[in-house]
Amino acid sequence: MDTEIRTGGATTVQRRKFPRKWILLAVAGLLVASVIMVPLGLSLVSYSSNMLAAAPSPVDRDASMSPMPTPAAAYGLSAESTDGRATTDVAQNTAQPWDRMIIRTGTLHLTVKDVGDSIQRVRAVANASGGYVFSSETRNEGEYTYATITLYIPAAGFDQVLPELRALGGQVTKVANESISSSDVTEEYTDLNSQLRNLKATEGRMLALQSKAERMEDILAIDRELRAVQAEIERIQGRMNYLGKRAEMSSLTVYLSPVVAPTPLVEPQPVWHPLKAAQGAWNASLELLAAAGTAIITAVVFLWWLAPLLAAVVWALARARRRTTAAGSADAGA
Repeated sequence: MDTEIRTGGATTVQRRKFPRKWILLAVAGLLVASVIMVPLGLSLVSYSSNMLAAAPSPVDRDASMSPMPTPAAAYGLSAESTDGRATTDVAQNTAQPWDRMIIRTGTLHLTVKDVGDSIQRVRAVANASGGYVFSSETRNEGEYTYATITLYIPAAGFDQVLPELRALGGQVTKVANESISSSDVTEEYTDLNSQLRNLKATEGRMLALQSKAERMEDILAIDRELRAVQAEIERIQGRMNYLGKRAEMSSLTVYLSPVVAPTPLVEPQPVWHPLKAAQGAWNASLELLAAAGTAIITAVVFLWWLAPLLAAVVWALARARRRTTAAGSADAGA
């Protein structure tokens, strides 16, 4: 540091040295600050990485947008306050992959020689494939028996069972109708699985919140919401179980009809009805009068040219008759 000193007309510049102890203090302060700030910076970087890893994916964010109430946020409980059971269930559901879920159903209308024997053969085919008979119904119509059998067949062996049912050991004489349909429920099952994960997470937060609640009204409100969440969980689990079982077992309904002998045609015997006879006679008379009137009108109109000729003939005959009468009168007077 420089200092100017004026003495008379001369100016003297003196250089003052900065104390060395201040320099040492500054260096020591920088070292201490480095020791403190470096671990703090590393902690901040680690915390940011953990927050990014724990952030929900877009699929989870979309799935979490459900109308189910989340009172945990209203009571100030963070999303991290979940119990170990709910977290474990979510992890297990997330780690379980699944293939396409296809539900197949079919119907077979078969004409068989012997319905009773065919029923036993259908049961045997179902048992051999690992399936079972879900329902069976028989009915009699006159001297013939009809049957309806509903089978559940493992989906893996569904296509192998169809040829056996079409034959039934030679009992089938005709496959009257066959219908097979498939339904893909993969999307529905995936959506239900996502809803189940979110509901179980909500259940865990509400259980933790319930254990911390102290006021009676808070406990009752949480319990009411918790029951609603648990009921929804049970409904979704039931639907998922149903879809899983239906995808594993395909349903097939078999209709058995006997070979019906042709019914002989019986000629109906005529029955006499007086009223119908009188009505027929009346209609016949009207038809006869109409025919006669038509003939007369046709003849008159068609033979109009004969009228002058007939008039001339009549006039000539009348004149000749008058002459004859006049001559006879004259002869008698003479």
